[in-house]
Amino acid sequence: MRKIDHKKIIKKFENDISELWQYFSDVERYIIMQNPSRKDLLIGHLSEQVFVSMAVLFEQFISDIFVAYINNNSQQFSSYVCTSVQNDLSNNSVKQFVNVSIPTNLNVAQIRELLMPDDDNIKFADCKILKKKAKQWLVEEHARKFSKLHRDDISLINSIKKIRNYLAHRSPRSLKSMISILKEIETASPTCKNYGLGINLRAKNRDIGNYLKADIEDGRRVEVYLQRIHSIALTFM
Repeated sequence: MRKIDHKKIIKKFENDISELWQYFSDVERYIIMQNPSRKDLLIGHLSEQVFVSMAVLFEQFISDIFVAYINNNSQQFSSYVCTSVQNDLSNNSVKQFVNVSIPTNLNVAQIRELLMPDDDNIKFADCKILKKKAKQWLVEEHARKFSKLHRDDISLINSIKKIRNYLAHRSPRSLKSMISILKEIETASPTCKNYGLGINLRAKNRDIGNYLKADIEDGRRVEVYLQRIHSIALTFM
């Protein structure tokens, strides 16, 4: 059975991020040329739109990389599913007579049906849950890619989840959660990979577009997020 090449998944994500970045640059340039009096507002809106697109692409990437890793070696995943089903049997008197068995050579359709029965992407609120899923579902070789994520990369992924959630809901709860993570994303270390991304937003400041479009050392913040998530994807090679 032909296996998915996880490197192709990573390459596709690289291309998707590059195209999104180019889209941002093209539209930003058009706004500056055609509507200079409203450029701050419009580039702020553009930054929010591009950020959400980036976050969705990353969620899709994570789902695809899990499928590829399991397709490459589904021994751990099959074992986890069997144990879960066995433990879910409510009748203890019957459980002792039931032996759950799942093939260790699952195809892509079978993996997707077991991983994502609702046809949605894999859900994870933060990296802690993501690492837990990796440990449960993946053989050590692949699970290590998640457990060895740098702390700055973990902070960045968590911030993407929180900002995306706020942009999708604009609720007081999501705002509070976003503000909390943005206070922590940048450490005092001079080698911090997230330099310039930290900011102490006030609770009354709901304009995340200003945060994302702001210029820092390596470009606008939204562009730094694009560059950083691109680099993180390469660690899954």
